Amino acid sequence: MHQPVFRLPLLAILGLIAWGFSAAAPARAQSGNPELDALLKSGVVFPGGQMRRLRPPSMADGLGAAGQKQAIQTVLAMQHSVRPVNYPQFMVKNLNTPYVLLVDQDPQYDGNQPGHSINLWFVVYGDLKTVADPKFLKKQFKPDNTGHLDTLTPDDLKRRNIVPRTIPAGNEWFVHGVFKLLQTQVLVQVQGTSRAVETTTKESTTLGCQIDRRFDGDSKFPNDWRPAPGGVVQNSPTPYDSFGGYAKVTRLVEPAGALFVEYHLVYDEPQGWFNGANLLRAKLPQATPGDVREFRRDVRTAEQ
Repeated sequence: MHQPVFRLPLLAILGLIAWGFSAAAPARAQSGNPELDALLKSGVVFPGGQMRRLRPPSMADGLGAAGQKQAIQTVLAMQHSVRPVNYPQFMVKNLNTPYVLLVDQDPQYDGNQPGHSINLWFVVYGDLKTVADPKFLKKQFKPDNTGHLDTLTPDDLKRRNIVPRTIPAGNEWFVHGVFKLLQTQVLVQVQGTSRAVETTTKESTTLGCQIDRRFDGDSKFPNDWRPAPGGVVQNSPTPYDSFGGYAKVTRLVEPAGALFVEYHLVYDEPQGWFNGANLLRAKLPQATPGDVREFRRDVRTAEQ
C-alpha cells in the first residue's frame, strides 16, 4: 500500500476527508474553525460511547520567531528514535528534509483509550497562499485508483435537511469517499461521508474534518465498511463512524519562506478488518518519506 501520509492517508484510506502542549494540555480557545474546535473539545466518539480528543495544534498563531522555534523544539523533544532529528536538520530547505512521525504515542492518554492516533510534523518552503488555495488542498486528498471521492451537491444536502454553515474566512463542504484498504491484499472496503472545514488567517490555514453521523445508513452516501477478500466487496455492511483529523500549516517568521506543517488524527481500526492485526499502522513508516517529499514537490510545482 502506498497511501499518502500528509494527504491524510487514513482520512483518504477511509474515505473520510475531502478535499507548547503537554501531557494534560487543555483544548485551546475558539480557533475560528468549528471542526477543529469540536475535535479538541469533544473529540471523536468510538463504539461504546468512549470519546477521544485530538492533540491541540503544536504551533499557535501569534508567536514570534523565538516562540515558534520553541514550539518546534517541543515537537522534536518527543522523538523516540535512536537518531533523533535536531532543529537545524528539521529546517533544511530540501525535498528530503527529515520529519517527525508519532503513531499511537499520545502522552495524554493512558493506553486504555480507543482507536489509534497519527501525528506528523514537517517543514516545507513556499507561500501560505499556495497551500491555502482550495484547488491545491483538493489535489492533496485525491485517492489512488482503488477508490473515489464525490463532493455532495446543494441538492444532496437539501434532500437530507442539512444546511451548510457559513464559515467566516473559510469554507465548508461534504464529501463521500469509497476506498479499498491495502493495494496488494484488499481485505476491506470503507466508505463514509465527512464534513470538512477550511479556515485561513494571515498566519495559517487549517483543515479539520470528521465523519458526519447524519449519513449513517444513508442510501447513497453511507458510513460503513464491508469485507472485500481478493477485492470482491461483500454485501454485509457494518457501521463505521470513528474518525476525525486536522491539518494546520503555519507561516514561520524565520527562516523566510518556511511553513510548519502539522497533521493529527484519531481513528478506529475494527477487529473485523484484519483479525486484530494493525496492518495500517505497520505501513505508515514505510510510506511517510515519499509522501512528505511528494507534498513538498507539489508546493514547489504549484508556485512555478
